[in-house]
Amino acid sequence: MRQDRYASSTHIQSATSRFEEKDVESRAAKKVNIYVGEDQQYHAHALYTAILDYLFSHGVSGATAIRGIAGFGAHHKMHTA
Repeated sequence: MRQDRYASSTHIQSATSRFEEKDVESRAAKKVNIYVGEDQQYHAHALYTAILDYLFSHGVSGATAIRGIAGFGAHHKMHTA
């Protein structure tokens, strides 16, 4: 009779430990939102490129600049790009 590879408690415990280790690593991540205008400059370059360059040079694992097309805030006034 074939046994499932997770049939023994050792295998289940090992699989659970790997999941918990991965879960702990994911909790260490932080998300930061930085809002800047496209026309804002830093040393004659777009501010968002300066921020991305800084994060890259300091070993941040990922960063994305996103252009907002439209949206609204707490006062429900529509803003468009």
